[in-house]
Amino acid sequence: MGGTVSGKITDENGDPMPGATIYVLESGMGTASNLEGEYFLELSPGSYTIIFRFIGYKTFSQRVTLTNEQVTLDVQLKPQAIILNEVLIRAGAEDPAYTIMRKAIAKAPYYRNIVDEHTSRVYMKGTGNLNKIPFFLRKRLKEEGIDTSRTFIAESVSEIKFRRPAHYEEKVISIRSNGDDNNTSPNSYITASFYEPEIVETISPLNPRAFSHYKFEYLGSYTDQGHEINRVKVIARTTGDHLFNGEISIVEDDWSIHSLKLDAVKLGIGIHVEQLYREFENLAWLPVTHNFKVGGKILGVGFGYKYLASVNYSEVKINRELSPEVVVVDEKIEKDRVNQLKALESAITEIPETEKEAPELSRKELRKQMKEYEKEELKESEEPDILLTSAFGIDSLAYKRGKDYWSEVRPVPLTKKEIIGYRQVDSIAGNLEKDTTKEARRKRGFKIYHILTGGYYRMDKKNTAFIKEPVSGIGFNTVEGLFIDYSLGYRRQSNLNADNPNITTTRRRFEFDSHLRYSLARNRLLPHFSTEYSRRKGVKSSTISFRGGSTIYQYNDQAPIHPTLNALYTLFMEQNFMKLYQADEYLLEFQQDLSGKWRAGFQLGYQYRRNLRNNSDFSMINWNNRTYTENDPSNEFLADTSFPDHNHTFIEGSLRVRPWLKYRMRNGRRIPMRNTSPTVTFRLRKALPGLFNGQTDYLRQSTVIEYDWDLNPLGTLNIVGSYQSFLNKERVYFMDFNHYNGNQTIFSPGNEYRQLNYYQLSNSRYSFGLNTNFKFQSNKFLARLPFLAKKGVRDFAVFNALYVPGSTYLEAGYGLDYLFRFMRVEAVASFLDGNFQGVGIRVGLPPDIIFN
Repeated sequence: MGGTVSGKITDENGDPMPGATIYVLESGMGTASNLEGEYFLELSPGSYTIIFRFIGYKTFSQRVTLTNEQVTLDVQLKPQAIILNEVLIRAGAEDPAYTIMRKAIAKAPYYRNIVDEHTSRVYMKGTGNLNKIPFFLRKRLKEEGIDTSRTFIAESVSEIKFRRPAHYEEKVISIRSNGDDNNTSPNSYITASFYEPEIVETISPLNPRAFSHYKFEYLGSYTDQGHEINRVKVIARTTGDHLFNGEISIVEDDWSIHSLKLDAVKLGIGIHVEQLYREFENLAWLPVTHNFKVGGKILGVGFGYKYLASVNYSEVKINRELSPEVVVVDEKIEKDRVNQLKALESAITEIPETEKEAPELSRKELRKQMKEYEKEELKESEEPDILLTSAFGIDSLAYKRGKDYWSEVRPVPLTKKEIIGYRQVDSIAGNLEKDTTKEARRKRGFKIYHILTGGYYRMDKKNTAFIKEPVSGIGFNTVEGLFIDYSLGYRRQSNLNADNPNITTTRRRFEFDSHLRYSLARNRLLPHFSTEYSRRKGVKSSTISFRGGSTIYQYNDQAPIHPTLNALYTLFMEQNFMKLYQADEYLLEFQQDLSGKWRAGFQLGYQYRRNLRNNSDFSMINWNNRTYTENDPSNEFLADTSFPDHNHTFIEGSLRVRPWLKYRMRNGRRIPMRNTSPTVTFRLRKALPGLFNGQTDYLRQSTVIEYDWDLNPLGTLNIVGSYQSFLNKERVYFMDFNHYNGNQTIFSPGNEYRQLNYYQLSNSRYSFGLNTNFKFQSNKFLARLPFLAKKGVRDFAVFNALYVPGSTYLEAGYGLDYLFRFMRVEAVASFLDGNFQGVGIRVGLPPDIIFN
């Protein structure tokens, strides 16, 4: 048995204070106030000190003695009295905020490593809804059964375990919700740390290069629980979605985070973050309350969500290898003191038990020692290639907890509106569940109209059959005219040991896919099939596949132009860029991951390759000055690219190496961190004359190096370099040449030469290629305009070069990413052999946006 303490927290005007932190000094347990400022604590009989905190307000504590009664304790918090340092008004003096932030930045690695382990229970509640819906969408959403007036409410309770340096385990104990959060959950902020250089791809104010990205302004100081707290304004030097604006409060002498209120923008979506920290064992400062606001517009639809997360730490273990205190000396201000410091032994490791005085270290020395400490720990780690380990699981009863359970575990009381909302959800939950089950069963079976619309049919947990959407297989080109590629398939997938977290899961997958491609202009039916078996265990995987039948290929096997795009240009612009040939083939391929860093491949193939001619001159619009070109590609070095029908037998080996690759571990699975190592891919293809009457004879190699190079504070450079050459070319046909991904349309995927004719520089000798994309870290040019910066628009530059014997092609351009959230626009100038070719406008998708 026990008692309860509950009440309401208000400000000096009597207004409720949502998200205020309430914790019990003796037990460490805590909670937070809801949107109406209400709180609730359940305690065993005894005497307690209850502490009330809110960012920018004086901490209030109250002693309470409980037996078995209910105690009401309403609290009115008063604003902090801010003392403004007189240094600010001295002419020519540096703002004291810079000394404060230099020391806080120097000590950030210390706070990253001061906690060995902690275990916490996190309660998170989110509310929100859609708003500002365009009139033309309201009716459609209503027809789809989407109630835009309903407020989204969700609650979850999770247990989180952390172990230094970056090992997280999260288990969701319970979940309750009445809608969709539209991917606005702030979980990534809760498990991240502002002591890290970056948090959710946004530069922390405690980043070692923070002064390149932020200006700081001293706002004064106040006293909280015996500590002097410095308020610092954080001002981004430029606009962009990788920077914060707001305030951060730093504890004097400790140089830790006390609290923060920061705003960021991601692709035009506003994110407001508030965190309040608490001190543990007079050494570690950890966040105990998180408040988030997420809002903005996507394609005219506005939305707003609020989240509150309350963290209760049940266990915090301090890293005893670190000095309990380090006095940070700012060498820029305290030059005389730095000169007085003698050479000190390491204050980070192997500190004598008898040493009582806190060591004094310059910022530079502290940073150096912490870097060495982290480096040595990484060497001693059992798996130094793994930089982050996380595990996520959901309790089997998480979605089945009843309202009685929630009444017991919910640390933040529901508001009246939330109670009403849950009652409405509970009253219709049964009907919704039944209707959903019936609908799922109805959709699972085959319907005759699926022949035209396609469908997936789950036979059981492992087996699935499917008809791919026939509409996606309909196209047009001048060789085939109107064609349809109809596909049916079967897939079997199994995960061994998936339920045992102590054993690495083995994933097996088998898929069979059959195609029937019918060409109206050729009156030909081309059957083709493929089958693939793959097995993955940890970072090691293997795949074996076999395909055969008759199909259509572009001369460049990387397919530089999409068939749908080519069809649009052909039908409406009377331009047939895509050049095709037919192959009757049988190909066997094997891929094996030797480790995450090494992947080897092998391919053995036979093809009977047929030359094709145009069979259709149909177009929707007849342009007077245009006619379709022949199906034979136009090339600068070969007057006639046509070929006789012939047999082609070949063998190919490949090797991909990522020598310095690092990983993050997720639920026992290693996930490569792409920007931690360059990727080198080497391919060698040998034609086999005579085998199966092979009529080609050549040896060709290709080497490609790709790397995402972090050039902070300037930006990020994606660079791809390639070298292709023929070591032997006794008998080579045009499709075997070195080809390059050109582009002659206004649409550009962004990973090729923007204005190079598709086959103009294809050759059978050698070439050097370079493709670069530089994304500015801070918006520099047009993206600095306020109306663009607020929408999350980023600017970038491209430079591409290609050298082949006898010709040099160059192009350079500038563009904007994330226009309307998903669009890229760029202007590119090109040069061939030093001659200006013109400027072209290209549109496409940013390289990190992928539509499946």
